Amino acid sequence: MNGMIDACLLDDRIDGAGLVLRTGVLDLAALVREVADATQAASPRHPVAVRAGDLPTTAGDAPLISIALSNLMENAVKYSPPGGAVELTLERDGEDAVMTVVDQGKGVPEAERDHIFEKYYRCVDTGGVPGAGLGLYLTRSIVTAHGGTVEVRDRAGGGALFVIRLPLQGAFASGDDAREAA
Repeated sequence: MNGMIDACLLDDRIDGAGLVLRTGVLDLAALVREVADATQAASPRHPVAVRAGDLPTTAGDAPLISIALSNLMENAVKYSPPGGAVELTLERDGEDAVMTVVDQGKGVPEAERDHIFEKYYRCVDTGGVPGAGLGLYLTRSIVTAHGGTVEVRDRAGGGALFVIRLPLQGAFASGDDAREAA
């Protein structure tokens, strides 16, 4: 219930004056590990594999990025079969950080991929999984506010693959330590 209330409050922030980022130094590798650990603790029946390479710190709103990534991880668990593994990876691709969430569910039908990030949209066949259609909308809003993108693809062998791509910002992108950039 608290998650739903938080989602509604965040939705109000987006619809009101717009999403205001509280930008600070962001250690994406640490954040990815924290989200993976929290997902594993909340869903012990779903193995969570995490691979987070060493990336330089960047600029961003850590609590919001955590919400965006947590939404994807929670969906991966909800839509995977009992005992289905969930994978979370972080790697660098040029001047971008790329976070990937992979599940073992049935995937997202191609006809619905353009709509799943819309507010209140739910896939036609959710398999009875509860939800309000806000999580992916909030994820896209957060990622877009950071100058990034989020997309969904089908994965070979079944399941969905969600990709968040965020630009590594400013002096941090070169690998300089945050203290040197101050």
